[in-house]
Formats: sequence, structure tokens, C-alpha cells
Amino acid sequence: MVDLCKYRADINKIGNLFCYMAQKPKKITPKLIEILEAQASSEIEFARKYKENRVAKWHISEAMVYGKKNSLEDVRANAGIANAKAQGFVSTLLSKIDAPPNIKYRHAKNADMKPARRLNMMYMQEMAHEKENLQMKDLLGKKQAIIYGRAIYEYHASSDGGQYRSVLSNVSVYDFLIDPSAGGFDIERAFFLGRGGVWKTKEQLDDGVEAGRYSKSKVKTLTGSTDTDDENYVAGSDDGNNDAQKSEEEKAKEQARVFIMGTESKIHMQGSKYLFWEWYTTYKGQRYYMLFNEGARIAVRVEFMEDVFKSGLYPFWTWATDPDLAEFWTLSPLDQMRDIFMVQGASIDQLLDNAEQRNKPMKGVVGDAVKNLNSLRYGRDKTVRFKKGTDLRTALKVFETPQLDTPLLVYDKLENIGGLSSGVTAGTQGDSEEEKVGIYEGNMQQVADRMGLLNKNYADGYYRFGKLFYNGVKEHLTRKYALEVVGHDGVELEEITKKDIKGFANYGIDISASDAELQANMTDMKNKVAFLQGAKGSQTINQKVRGGMEAEIVGFTQDEIRRLMDTNEFGDAELLSEASRDIERLLKGDPDLKPNMNANNAYKTRIVDYMTDQREHLTEEVWLRFVQYVIDLEPFVIENTIRKANEMKARQGMLALAMAQEGNTQGGQGAPMM
Repeated sequence: MVDLCKYRADINKIGNLFCYMAQKPKKITPKLIEILEAQASSEIEFARKYKENRVAKWHISEAMVYGKKNSLEDVRANAGIANAKAQGFVSTLLSKIDAPPNIKYRHAKNADMKPARRLNMMYMQEMAHEKENLQMKDLLGKKQAIIYGRAIYEYHASSDGGQYRSVLSNVSVYDFLIDPSAGGFDIERAFFLGRGGVWKTKEQLDDGVEAGRYSKSKVKTLTGSTDTDDENYVAGSDDGNNDAQKSEEEKAKEQARVFIMGTESKIHMQGSKYLFWEWYTTYKGQRYYMLFNEGARIAVRVEFMEDVFKSGLYPFWTWATDPDLAEFWTLSPLDQMRDIFMVQGASIDQLLDNAEQRNKPMKGVVGDAVKNLNSLRYGRDKTVRFKKGTDLRTALKVFETPQLDTPLLVYDKLENIGGLSSGVTAGTQGDSEEEKVGIYEGNMQQVADRMGLLNKNYADGYYRFGKLFYNGVKEHLTRKYALEVVGHDGVELEEITKKDIKGFANYGIDISASDAELQANMTDMKNKVAFLQGAKGSQTINQKVRGGMEAEIVGFTQDEIRRLMDTNEFGDAELLSEASRDIERLLKGDPDLKPNMNANNAYKTRIVDYMTDQREHLTEEVWLRFVQYVIDLEPFVIENTIRKANEMKARQGMLALAMAQEGNTQGGQGAPMM
């Protein structure tokens, strides 16, 4: 059962929430389902109503970002400067935080060093471009946060068929609702939340019934279908009243699409499609998961929360650009700049109107002094015909418009105000006029500080993501998982198993700095490198460690540092590549494998290290195969080691002889007197 009181200490600080415990029901009864359906419907409506004001503001921002021009009756010009400013602001800010931070699991005990290392490799592998593509999903989430103030993601793991899989998805702010009393610090304080926009076809619902996931009676009530075994049954023939199903969230998203595509719906409504909420609610201290159709008020699936996610945690992680303890839906960076951009746009439109009025001024004509009024409009080599005897000094008057400078001054002033408040300055956009390096670096440091604050906000979201990922591995890693490790010869294979994760509970999570935070720490990095370079050759400093620290600061990986500093035979990458190749052949039981005649200590150490690391995962048969191979290697290792030592000794002797001969030659010629 989910312990809602584990947050008691934090909840008591705000004093507007309560917690209680109750006995978990033995099973989910039809009566309980009816109660939960009514409760979910009420919660969705309440949370939606609470969010209405923010949604209205979102539409104003969307119109600017997606280039909608409003018709302005009182001015002629409509250059769309406000839209261009908003688009440039979003792109510039996004470019400063475009690199996702990295999650690193930290072991608390030495015994957990290996599980932590393997879990880190598994995370990197699962989030790679070929799988969950975290980099792009992180970028899309950050763009949503800049426009709307929130980035929301859903994460869970699965093990269908025993195959581990991560599932990471972006959640639209339109599709997400949450208990307003939860505030903006920890979503676990919410008594209800969920995501909408989940479409299911009639065929998918029928498959779910057959698999035992969905209630047969509920699906039948929702779709109005008969037994699928009936020969007269046609899957998808029922239209499902698709238009009536559209939720308020779908309608809000359609309004946003008008700005981009000029059309509302992107859902092709052929056949039967049904709209659901993945809704999480709390009843008498117990959390439940529901797949809920709001229109029909029917839940086709209801589960105890811990039967879906053993940890009992909501499968969402989120972060705000401007977090607030008491409010979830806070302002976005674009919200804070939107009015400034609008005034700047109006200022430029006023300048254009002023130029138009000065270039094409209004004119007054006495009576019928001009035969054709259209001839008063500007035209090259044009002739205006006046009535004979007309006094031009009194018959025609030009209403001149004075030149305006104020709009441009207002624009520049607002540009400075906006840059200082948001951190998006001319310098960050690549248009700085600062020539002195000291001034430029100082201003960039100030900008980096602001970006670093933004980084800290989304790093907090990544911390929760790290917890969800660990919980997913702990629950769904049922088979060995192959890890691709970059080693001496490129990609090598290693494994992580349930045994590695079992008992690895006392872990820490470190969120590494992304680009903006690294920029903020640039001065600190320079100072460290300067200190290490100043300690070069010092007898009180370990020079090998000093060199390694220098390499780490400038960005080399630990594997690259190890190879860089390896000056003996262990640096023989080609031979170590052969060792990795022979390890794979040993694992497969290749009968043609013979001891490598070129083997040296590095080669043997490579194989012995693998045996030590993988001892708990190797069968007795495979282990003995490795042991025998190492025994068979020994004569070749000894022979090659002696041969290499003799070669080195010979080279040293030849070098000494050459130096002696060179000295004799110079002495014979006569050294100059000093």
C-alpha cells in the first residue's frame, strides 16, 4: 500500500493537506469501480477548471511563437515584430540549455561500485538515440517549458516477454491535470493527477479484453458492440460518436494547431477511436490506476497502484522554469517577456506608420481646383492638371506629419530591460558590440548564472527521473541485459543482471552540469587548470595524478585518461583487441581456439580481469574453460616477456654505445675553449 504519510513532515509545513492510512481492500469490486469513476470525473473537471486562466495565456503566446498576425484597425503597419521577437527569444534560450544533463548513480558502499557502474552504463544505453532518444525528448520538453512554464514527461519500464524496455514520452501541458493543492514542489503530494490524449481503437480495446487487461463488460458498454465471435459483428463499424468525445484538452490543442497549420484537428476519425485518461486517484488512503473515458464516465481498467508500479510512485517527472512551493502552473520565460515584445512590436509599427504618413501625406484641395484627385498621388514623371487660373498657394495644402523618435527610444529601452531580466541579451544572440574581453566575459558570466539557475530547476526534475529509472530496472530486469562498453578495441560486451541491482538500495544520484552550468563554472575550471600547470614538476605533487586531473577537467573520459597515461605494454591496443576477441570465443566454447602465441602480461591481465568481474555470472563449465586457457597461456607469456626485456636491454645498450661514439667524435675534432 502507498504510504501517503511519508511526506507528513513537509505537508505539515504548509498546513493545507492531510494524510491518513486505511486498510487496502482485498479486491476491486464493481461498487468500488463506480465510486472511483464518479470521483475521477469530478477530479478531472475540477483540475481543468483551475487551469483555464493559464490556458488562455498560453494561446496568446502560441499566436506569437507560431506567427499569427492580429488585424490592427488603428494602424496600417503590421510588421510582426512581436512574433519575430518571441520566436527568436525561444530559439536563443533553447540553444543555451539544449544539452541534457547526465544522470550518474553513486554507490554508498564499495561493494556497490560495480552495480552502480553497470547501472550508469545501462541508463546511457537505454537513453541513446537508437532507443529512447533522450536528447530530442529533452529538447522538446525544454521548448515546452520556455513557452508554457512546465516540462512534463512520463517514464516507465516494461518486461513483456522477458525483454526489458524503457518507455520515455513527452506529455503535453494540455494533456496533464493535477490536484491544485499539491503545489509545485513534489507531485507525490497530489491526491490525483493524470494524462489525457490517450486514443484507443476498438480493436485495441478488444485485444485488451482478450489479454485480461480491460473489463469486458465496460468495453462492451463503451463501444456498444456485441460479441466479437458473432458473424454479424464488424470491428470498427460503430462510429463511437467521435466528435462528441473530444475533451476540453483536445479542443484547446486544436486552437493551438490553427496557428501552425491553419486547421484544427489532426486526428483522422475513420473507424472507432476512443479517448481516455490515464488517471491516478486516491480513495481512502489507497492509490488507484484507471484507464478512464471521461465522456462515458467508464473505466475499462482499474488497478491498485502498486500492482502497476511496485514503488507506488506516480510515473511522471516534471520541472518548472519558475518553481513555486504553492503553485504548479507557474509563469514561463515567454510569459515574462510577452508584453515587452508586444510593446516593441507596436513601437516599430508606429515608426513605419510615421514614415508612411511623412512619405505619403494627406492633402487638401479647394473645390474643383484639381481636375483628377487621383493625380495627386505620387508617380514618376507624373503631371497634375489644375483648373485654369488656380492659385496654387491657396488651392492645395499638404498636411505634414512630424517625425517621431520616441518609438525607437522605447524599443531600445525595452530591449535593455528585457535582456537584463531574462538573460537573453545581444551577446547571447551573437550580436554583442562589446570589444573588451574582460567586459564580455563578465557579462557572459552573468548570463551563465541565470542559465545556471534554469539548469538547477530541470536538474531537480532529472533527479526524480533517476529514481523512476532505478525503480523500473529493479522491477523489470528479469534477464541478463547486454551492455556495450567502450574499451581498448572499441565496443565490448558486459552484462547487468537482477543480482547486480538486488540490494543496491543505498545509492545517490548526481546530475551532471549541462552546457549553461559549465559556462557558469568556466572561471573555476580555469583556476584549477592554472594551479595544476603551476604544480608541474613539483616533488610534493603526484605528477601522474596531476596529469589525470588536468585531462578530466578539460573533458577527457576516464577510459581516455587511462589509455592516455598508459606508457607500458598495457597500451598495446591491437593485442588487447585480440584478448577481447578470444574472450568471446571462450564464451562460445570455440573448439578451434588455441593459446595466443603473442600473449604478454597485458593480454593475460585482460582475460583474468574479465574472469574476476564476471565470476558470479559464469557457469562452472565456462569458468574452468577460462582457467585452462590462462594456464595454457603461461609459457607464451613468459617467453614473450623475456624476449621483450632482452630487446629493451639491447636497445638501451645500443643507445649508450651510440652516445659514447658521438662523444669521442666530438672530442677528436676539438671542443671550443669556453
